[in-house]
Amino acid sequence: MIKRSDLLLRGRYIFLRPLSFGEVTREYVSWLNDPAVNQFLEARFKKHTLATQRAYVKGFDQKTKFLWGIFDKKTKKHIGVITLYDIHPMHKYANYGYLIGNKKYWGTGAVQEAIALVFDFAFLKLRIHSISTGAYAPNVASVFNYKKMGLSYQGTFKERLWYKGAFVDQVWYGITRDEWRSRREKLAF
Repeated sequence: MIKRSDLLLRGRYIFLRPLSFGEVTREYVSWLNDPAVNQFLEARFKKHTLATQRAYVKGFDQKTKFLWGIFDKKTKKHIGVITLYDIHPMHKYANYGYLIGNKKYWGTGAVQEAIALVFDFAFLKLRIHSISTGAYAPNVASVFNYKKMGLSYQGTFKERLWYKGAFVDQVWYGITRDEWRSRREKLAF
């Protein structure tokens, strides 16, 4: 059984905690409506408000579907979100996704540290066996992060996603618990 205290995940430079309704701010909503931030997210297809995002947050029970805010450890500033979802109780797999909304944190390694914290939680606390994620093929930043974190290419859905007036491929990456254990030892955070 996961306790509330298990959901506070502390890293070297960032920490994760379940996002509260109070942390669904105008700034957070603005990230979802910003074309530079949402260009590779399904979120770009609709207008977001405080009410729609609070409803979204409410959809995460923090037992079988998890949503954490990503916070700068030094400033306590909310910089993004990360999710763990589609957790299968028998096969022990899950998917994850993330968003760094505060552009000052793009390229800083904050998302990699957030991924590491979520993977540690999933593999050690939830005893998940494998974790997967997908991206628009043109999203080179996400693919870079997947590879950096030790995920391996799993496959391609040809012309699956609509992007900038054309259908593009969706690429999938994944990692097993044993692969993560080996990769984790090589990471600095």
